[in-house]
Amino acid sequence: MSPRAAAGVARWWTRVYTAGLPRHLREARRAEVESDLWESLADGAPPHHILARTALGLPDDLTWSLTVMDTSSRATATWSVGTLLALALAWIWLTLAPQSLAMQASRWAFPAASIFHLLGMVLFLGMRLVLDLRVTGWAFGGTAVSDVVKRVGPWSLLGAILTVVSGMALYSADPERMAASPVFQVKVAALAAALVNAWFFHAVLTRRTRDWDTSASLPAPLRASAYVSLILWVSLVVVSRLIAFV
Repeated sequence: MSPRAAAGVARWWTRVYTAGLPRHLREARRAEVESDLWESLADGAPPHHILARTALGLPDDLTWSLTVMDTSSRATATWSVGTLLALALAWIWLTLAPQSLAMQASRWAFPAASIFHLLGMVLFLGMRLVLDLRVTGWAFGGTAVSDVVKRVGPWSLLGAILTVVSGMALYSADPERMAASPVFQVKVAALAAALVNAWFFHAVLTRRTRDWDTSASLPAPLRASAYVSLILWVSLVVVSRLIAFV
């Protein structure tokens, strides 16, 4: 890969995490990244150096994006719909995925994918648990909901990406058996319901965050969504562990 191609990857990522933000913030951030890329190319930076900086900056980029996002605007809906669309496209790929010979032939591919899948689930569900506990009022009552979202959001996204990618790899090892498994079908149904609930929470229920952000007792629809989230994600963990035995 050439340095210009690596810079193109960095520009693409910048457009992704700044999408839906206010215009002046979006353009300022992109100009800042463009200036940094110009200096790197002028200094003759190798492509792996540019890609490494982009990869290491992912958590900071996502944190910045969630910090400046106006949760009462359409930006939240844009991001949530975009996330659902990405996961829907991933599921379409899964339904059409051919059997992976690499996953079957390699001694380390399947165990490695299993480990990453478990780590991704722990990271994602651990961060999501913090938010659900705050909304239900069971814990973190002294912290504003918006602050909880900003703190756990980037790590939740990282865990979700890791879980989805590793799950796709595990599925491709034997797609016919997985698709025919009733336990896997229950998992897919629970995952779809959990994603819809998450979208509803972030895109609809949190539009008036400023009215209840620091309240100890939040509106009933918010708490109901958090309880549903807890039930669905715990069910997903249990069902995921049962797939290997049923």
